Amino acid sequence: MKLKKKMFLTAFFIFFTGFLLAQDEEIPRNPTGDFGIYTYFGYTMDVTWEAVTIPFEGLNFYPPNGYDAWNRNPFQIQNGSTWRLYTNGNGSNYEYNSVYGFNQIIDYPNHVDIVHCAGRENYDPSSLNKVYGYAKYLITMRVHNNTVDETFKVYFNTMDSKFGGKTPNGADYLAGDLWLSYEPETSQHSSRIGLSRQLDQVYDIDFELIYANDNPIQEFKVWEMWNLKHPSNLITRTQNFSVNSTPVGLDPEIFSYSSLDELKIGTEVTFDQCYDNYSHSNSSTDRKYGYNTKYGFEIPYYVDGNTFSTIGYYNRSDDEVHSHRKGLIYTAENGNKITLMPSKILNVIGYIDQVTYPNAHDVLKMQYGSRITLKENAELNAKLGGVINLEDGSLVDMYLGSSIGNFPGSKIYICGSIQRYPSFN
Repeated sequence: MKLKKKMFLTAFFIFFTGFLLAQDEEIPRNPTGDFGIYTYFGYTMDVTWEAVTIPFEGLNFYPPNGYDAWNRNPFQIQNGSTWRLYTNGNGSNYEYNSVYGFNQIIDYPNHVDIVHCAGRENYDPSSLNKVYGYAKYLITMRVHNNTVDETFKVYFNTMDSKFGGKTPNGADYLAGDLWLSYEPETSQHSSRIGLSRQLDQVYDIDFELIYANDNPIQEFKVWEMWNLKHPSNLITRTQNFSVNSTPVGLDPEIFSYSSLDELKIGTEVTFDQCYDNYSHSNSSTDRKYGYNTKYGFEIPYYVDGNTFSTIGYYNRSDDEVHSHRKGLIYTAENGNKITLMPSKILNVIGYIDQVTYPNAHDVLKMQYGSRITLKENAELNAKLGGVINLEDGSLVDMYLGSSIGNFPGSKIYICGSIQRYPSFN
């Protein structure tokens, strides 16, 4: 009897706690992509959210609430570490860099609130906190007080270009509102983080557990989360991502203040038109249609509308000595694809003096099972110390007039296979 009574009380406590959470106005209210992160009374949580793949942003749903997310083509999901917001009425514009990542320290009852950029949220700038996009994110939560200091990590993958839109049968394709909440150790369980998911307009809460020092780190993918709960309406992941701005990957200013050394490609990426540099004037029209392209440093060998460059290098914010002048590794893993459309140019660049600044260059690393396609007259170049490494098992498709170029001070390693085609198809 005592055991049954204890089990009943435990079950009632879990139910009642969940009920209270569902009634708390701070918990995300609608299944539209809110992501909340919560600590426990008496525990401080240091939250770091960062993209481990190239971040993308854009709309999959037209927001009916008077606020529009805009880029050059609002319904194309494209590379951008900055998410940009415009109001319908007065044309005011707002920019948020947290599509890449952020750090925030919280104590109970405060929490992290971050929303997805797809277009379903109330994007009122007066209340908007943070925005996340399409990427594979690493969420690190360090929880501590006078007696506890432990770290939890989880991957959250949103790299389905249809996420936030509609499924083939017209249903809203959402992961559901999500929140991570810390639970300290009890007599029943170790300390842990719970991932809860609200789905289908009701409080149908899944609860998955994340423990400290898990190896490997658990990964939650939005398309798998959907299919798990909707077996009669399964979806196939779509990878329709575009790069339309330069430098590729991140805004150099963000890169300079991060500890980042590598970005995964993470998906299938198409390089088509490179947009003009946006104006720094107060004209919302100029800023709206300029998108994320920035020329804060010289982009060499530029051909208007056709040239993309990697970041190259940047001085680390913590130190200006030579060893802290670094570049970025762009890694295409098994299954990742890069396509350069006709006449498009991708320059992997760095700093020309690699003797004085040996780390000041970018690397494009194509690993086993990855593929890069150069359409007619497209160019892939290593310049100003940049490095291209086509590893064993990678594949390059080259169409008529396309080329791979190695310029002075740079390096190209070719161990993969190259296939040549007579014309574009």
